[in-house]
Amino acid sequence: MKKVANIKARTDNVKIRSILKEIFDSDAEITWNNSSTERLGYFSIADTKYQMKIQKDSEKIEGNDIYMFKFSWWDGREWQKSFTKKQNAFSVFGVLRKGVLSFIKEVKPAIFFFVGDSKRHNVYSKLLDELSRINAKEYGSIDGRDIAKEYVYILIRKDLTDTAVNKIKDYIKRTNE
Repeated sequence: MKKVANIKARTDNVKIRSILKEIFDSDAEITWNNSSTERLGYFSIADTKYQMKIQKDSEKIEGNDIYMFKFSWWDGREWQKSFTKKQNAFSVFGVLRKGVLSFIKEVKPAIFFFVGDSKRHNVYSKLLDELSRINAKEYGSIDGRDIAKEYVYILIRKDLTDTAVNKIKDYIKRTNE
């Protein structure tokens, strides 16, 4: 009986390591198309095409650009915002994490929004937690769900003033009424 338990434990450890690799060490390639107002990142996992969109808002808060993150998948006709029914959640999360991290490192945005719905709540809140943890010296976060009707999560640079943070909250209220 002990051998069976040891084999199961080793199998479980291999599965866990595989999942962690998908999340933290994604080898999927992201192809970026950049303009002055948005970055589009495209990648594929298991024959499904995905798009990451990082848009710069025309408004600024105390001279700081506001960026918003969205993602979707291609159903053969149009980009869908709903989740696919495929079992690739960890792989997709890993690529999203990789793409957002590279953007954060390169641009160092002061204000970075994730705006979603109840279906994306888990993905965006986990992504925000991960980004806040990795960049803890430079970034903090605001959970905007108590401010807006939508699910809003904000990564903010810690050098923002209290006035700027209040303006961010006002911006959330104004744009999500």
